[in-house]
Amino acid sequence: MPAALQDVALIVNEKVTAAEVQAALTEGAGELLESISGKSKEIKPQTIIDRLLLPLAIEMNHCIEEGIVDSAIEADMALIWGVGFPPFKGGICRWMDEQGLEAICQKADSYNDIGELYRPTQSMRDMASAGKKYYP
Repeated sequence: MPAALQDVALIVNEKVTAAEVQAALTEGAGELLESISGKSKEIKPQTIIDRLLLPLAIEMNHCIEEGIVDSAIEADMALIWGVGFPPFKGGICRWMDEQGLEAICQKADSYNDIGELYRPTQSMRDMASAGKKYYP
């Protein structure tokens, strides 16, 4: 008899409670997840923000470079109206200006091992070293 059916049989026969079975299943799920992905760890909120916004910022820079959008303001408006980027943040290019491109490049470099999404473009690095911004 499969283990799950044995657990149900034990509950029916009132040898264990449903809470005890639930606890055993939860513990088993945790062990299974840990065996697949390793031990869980606490992630700081700023790390989550960085890992979400950095690829967006880098991709938007690609769009500007490739002429998909004509300007930073067009890019920001597209994100605000198109995907719901928070209007009070002003858009991803405004966010990059506020953070500073040098800081953006450094943060992205710290996630480089994750993949291409976190690799700033050469133009971003050039702008950072020259102290340039997307907005005047």
